[in-house]
Amino acid sequence: MRKPLLCVVLLGAVAALSIPAAASAARPHSYVVLLKHGTSAADARAAIRAAGGTIVRRNKAIGLVTVNSTSARFLGRAKAQRAVAGVARNRVIGRSPGGSGHASRRGATSRPTATAATRRRSPRRCRAATTCPACSGTCR
Repeated sequence: MRKPLLCVVLLGAVAALSIPAAASAARPHSYVVLLKHGTSAADARAAIRAAGGTIVRRNKAIGLVTVNSTSARFLGRAKAQRAVAGVARNRVIGRSPGGSGHASRRGATSRPTATAATRRRSPRRCRAATTCPACSGTCR
């Protein structure tokens, strides 16, 4: 009677220990992938899919895609694709000075952008030593 009970307890312990490892392996990671110049959308999708990822965002102007993947070997596989110029894990590399440290989903800070600054021109002169390209010499 003791041997079967001991086997059940050991099997339960092994199963409980393996669940967190399996759950963490299934968690998707985010990557930024720079595509080679001239890569079509279809070629980009095929290359990312072959590496084990899914495109979640695309910046056509510079050929950059944001990719999610649960594959531990995505980085190496993506680098091996002919359509890929570079790939890196997507992570925060800094914060804006004076900011709250929290950025919106699109990466914007709480300060106005250069575009917003140009819309709200003020009669005061820019404090920059050189002409400010964002406001053509006037700042708010």
